[in-house]
Amino acid sequence: DSQDGFQYLAVSRNIYYKHEFTGPPYEFTGGVWVGKNIHMPTQVGKNGKIYSLTGIGYSLAMVPAVALSDLVYKIYHVSPSVHFPLESDWFILWAASFTNAFYASLLGVILFLFLIKLKLSIKHALFISFVSIFTTNLFALAKHAYAHMMFTAFLFLSFYLLREYADKKRAVFLFFSVIAYGITSVVYNQTFVLAILPLTLYYFLLKKPALNSNSL
Repeated sequence: DSQDGFQYLAVSRNIYYKHEFTGPPYEFTGGVWVGKNIHMPTQVGKNGKIYSLTGIGYSLAMVPAVALSDLVYKIYHVSPSVHFPLESDWFILWAASFTNAFYASLLGVILFLFLIKLKLSIKHALFISFVSIFTTNLFALAKHAYAHMMFTAFLFLSFYLLREYADKKRAVFLFFSVIAYGITSVVYNQTFVLAILPLTLYYFLLKKPALNSNSL
């Protein structure tokens, strides 16, 4: 898979097995892999432990895949790899591959519901949702372990919940919109700040009674 995916998954394994948000060592110091570098962007913390420079959200999203693989290993009395990602661990890679498939499906549902809100017919909303997922780079992102898919899904969810808040005037939708954006902010990198202005503008546009909310 992708180098990014290995990095996020290595952090997920440390969260599950070591109960800490640490990254993989840059250079292994034991076994047949001694001196082997993994060439991933990491930094050493004040406590001497190694941390990843990537967001923690996507690593948390892949913890269920790690737990599933660990369960299978225990059933078949197999020890998990110690020098991941240098050691092959095909089952955990297979299990983790479903993470982005899930978020691609979630994004498709959000797009569909958003388009229904815009008064499109079910047929047209379904068609545009499928085209958006299967004919763009989102389809490739759904296959590989990049954080972009989860990032995009929760960002769209934040916009959709703002629309729900404007329609139903229930603060719970605004609250969960903020939560969705908060998750977006920890999934990938600092690019989440670029969405602050569009989200803010969208919120105030939806608040203006003079505008036709059906077009937003």
